[in-house]
Amino acid sequence: MIEEGNDRKKQLDSLHELDVHFRGSYLIGSNWIEFLISDIITIHSFPKDVSNRLILFSNIINNDKFSMKIKNLFELLEKDYPELYSKYSELQIKLNEIRKLRNKFAHSVIDNSDEFLARKQFDRILLRAYVDGGKQFYEVTNDDIKKELAFVTKVTMSLIEIQQHIQITKQVEYPKTMNEK
Repeated sequence: MIEEGNDRKKQLDSLHELDVHFRGSYLIGSNWIEFLISDIITIHSFPKDVSNRLILFSNIINNDKFSMKIKNLFELLEKDYPELYSKYSELQIKLNEIRKLRNKFAHSVIDNSDEFLARKQFDRILLRAYVDGGKQFYEVTNDDIKKELAFVTKVTMSLIEIQQHIQITKQVEYPKTMNEK
């Protein structure tokens, strides 16, 4: 009986480590994307006024949903940067795909049932979410997360290109020191 308990504990520890690796790395990547979107909006809005940029940034970060940030970004690009809007026309779809998976990861729990552990598949996790009055399961493998993280990296690089273009175009000013606002 003690042996069985130790084996289950090892399986659960291993499963939870994998969960932290899979979802943690994805959530970090998607948070960076959300940060970049907010930064792009704020540097456009206040390129020379760091203080107002920080106020706007903290309001966007603290109050707007990811979907609203994406919508605002593409309205801004369409209106003021049509060349970027055209060049990155597929980016809005990609950002929403990332947002949806981020929400699945953030709002689901890992299945650590005896049934799942009995499968002894140590390269995957099974996530359980409650959607539309029922349970949904999402299986995530090591290969899945590698593919998704590569996608996040590609989208991140596109946002950095947009950010840099706007920084140059608007001649954005930054504080000279970390303590300066």
